[in-house]
Amino acid sequence: MKQVLNKLSNYNFHFFQLNKHLFPEEISFIELAAKNITLKDFYSRQHISAYTFCPQILDSGQVNYGRFAFGKKTEDKNYKNITLELFDFLKIKITTAKNFFIYGVGWDYENNLIKLYQLSHDYKKIDCKEYKICRSDFDKNKLFKSKSYNVGEKVTTMNKDGNEVEQINLDASSPAFEDETVNALWREMDTFDFRLDTYSIYNNKTTLYFD
Repeated sequence: MKQVLNKLSNYNFHFFQLNKHLFPEEISFIELAAKNITLKDFYSRQHISAYTFCPQILDSGQVNYGRFAFGKKTEDKNYKNITLELFDFLKIKITTAKNFFIYGVGWDYENNLIKLYQLSHDYKKIDCKEYKICRSDFDKNKLFKSKSYNVGEKVTTMNKDGNEVEQINLDASSPAFEDETVNALWREMDTFDFRLDTYSIYNNKTTLYFD
């Protein structure tokens, strides 16, 4: 979808240069996934996102911009195929959980993670597998952690490392954060037409989810 491709281009230019960090196969997947997003992915079940740019701010003020994800909110053969091709390239074998479908692939470049998201057919749960990526030797790629989400219209709860973390889904209003570094990043992203959709605060980190 052109709108998503435009935002990808803006993020690539202003915040995180994909071509300097990712393999061409990863960039190809992201571009194909962005093109595959439709208006239905925008307007159905708006509390669930088909894509996100999600920089993370530490209490120190350091920002991790290498976080983003692209997916499909309905079970889609084309999206599943390009996801399988990507993980085959990464030498990672994946399986589809029962009553779930492949929903998204996310990156956390600074922490060497690629994440596979699967969404339940009733849209109430998300299963996530985090894989540690060794970019110099894919044979060393391995499952790092698993986590799950209980999806709600106002609050989605992430279950990770024995903790429950609330991800707050926003309506038309936008919050003011106590940390001015977070507010400054939100304003900067807004300048380039990124809309703050969700946020979470835990472990001395604030994560902002934009679409």
